[in-house]
Amino acid sequence: MGFHKRILIVLLILMSHAFTVVLGQIILPSDYETFKPPVAGEWFTDPVFGTQIKRLTDTQSVFGFNGERAMFSSDDQYFVIAVDLPAPKRLHLFDGRTGDLIRILPNFVSDRTIVRWAYDPEVLVYAEGNKLMGFNVVTDATTTLGTFSEPIGDATGKLCGGDGNDFDDTGEWLLLNKGPQDANGLPGEMFAYNIRTGETGPVKDMSSYLLDYCTISPSGQYIVGTSFDPAAATPGVGKKWIWNRDWTNEREITKSDGSRIGNAHMDLAYQDGTDEECLVTKLSGGIWAIRFSDLKQFNILAASELSVIMYSAVGGSSRNHIFLAVESKGLDPNVEWFPYLGELVQVPLVTTGTGAISRVAHHRARTQDGSFHYFADQPEPWINHAGDRLFFRSNMDNYTEPGKNDLYMIEINKPPLGTNDEIQKNNEIQVYPNPINDFVYVSLSSRATQYQYQIFNLSGEVVQEGLLDSNKINGSSLRSGVYVLNILSQSESYSIKVVKN
Repeated sequence: MGFHKRILIVLLILMSHAFTVVLGQIILPSDYETFKPPVAGEWFTDPVFGTQIKRLTDTQSVFGFNGERAMFSSDDQYFVIAVDLPAPKRLHLFDGRTGDLIRILPNFVSDRTIVRWAYDPEVLVYAEGNKLMGFNVVTDATTTLGTFSEPIGDATGKLCGGDGNDFDDTGEWLLLNKGPQDANGLPGEMFAYNIRTGETGPVKDMSSYLLDYCTISPSGQYIVGTSFDPAAATPGVGKKWIWNRDWTNEREITKSDGSRIGNAHMDLAYQDGTDEECLVTKLSGGIWAIRFSDLKQFNILAASELSVIMYSAVGGSSRNHIFLAVESKGLDPNVEWFPYLGELVQVPLVTTGTGAISRVAHHRARTQDGSFHYFADQPEPWINHAGDRLFFRSNMDNYTEPGKNDLYMIEINKPPLGTNDEIQKNNEIQVYPNPINDFVYVSLSSRATQYQYQIFNLSGEVVQEGLLDSNKINGSSLRSGVYVLNILSQSESYSIKVVKN
């Protein structure tokens, strides 16, 4: 097999699977100040992780929703999101597989953040006065799904005091609020409603809870809410509650020491690939899953100095994983940086053993001055139900102005390109340490007397080469990222992936 052909195949496999890199390491984004993505419709390679990313828009006007919302239709055929341009703000419908724009939807709803996908993969659900309505994205037909004695939602039609409220996995059960809101605009009464059968659950007076976020769980068996507490030392840091769907078995979800969690971002998912549900949020020491049945806590990602986290495990999209978008707050990577900052990370939801945490890509969403991310410029991830398409928004093309976001797509677990049985399995070569800092040492089982080495970046360019002297290579001049190291003699050639810190 030709040397250059071998290199090409190794590079292609690396670019498909480069996000299985070493955990706990600080991996800086390269070209942080100068990186520019391509135009919409084009793919590019994350220069550090090697992940292939497709840019879907280039108008810098994607509004988005919180990541815990299910933005994909029930069959993953469609993805919907609010886009400001061309004005006015309208819902844009994308192909859920290719990421291509299908069309801009008619102006059928006043607030573009209130729509949810129903069990029918062509129907978006929204509130309108005292009615729950359905809009067909293919035919533009509207249907009344439920009529109630009082208006539902708030003045704009938002349900249950927040963007996060969503259907269960079946696309049938949805949590609704009705009647007047309190002085903070928070709902007074709530109930669960099944849009397929018309079944209405018990109505609960929520005036004493001050809930600003509430949703049905993926299984439809639980209701989870976060309370807003204006009297707290830090306004908005309230409590997290869980009930059965009929409002029985009320419990407060707390930290292990009994203190309240507050209103940090969260999502609901499954543990161990079963029907055992959990809440995932950031606590001391990293990311934790809190099991609903007994409120036991499991550390699923050990990390300190994490910034604000956005989550996506919508609709049980992957019963074994949740995706995180870890904010960077615009920190200067040359001065202050920590593991996982600025990254999209795939985390397994397991209670026993270890799972493979995958660091997928740098989302490159940031603030110019290093301050706290507000909604306008925070990263947002959305995983589909099959767990093989991750859409995310980022202001990587223009972080100097607020809200200049575009939409991007990653194909998760994309099959290797050019897979061939002749690929070197690396049984006869070892490199250490890997990731490398300054020097990398090479151990070979072969007996050739002289070897050369070449180091390739993900574009296939040789960035360093020379004679392998004393089985040691000085890699101190390499920039942080993923490379292919090739060791060759007149009759042999070996290739292996290396990561530079």
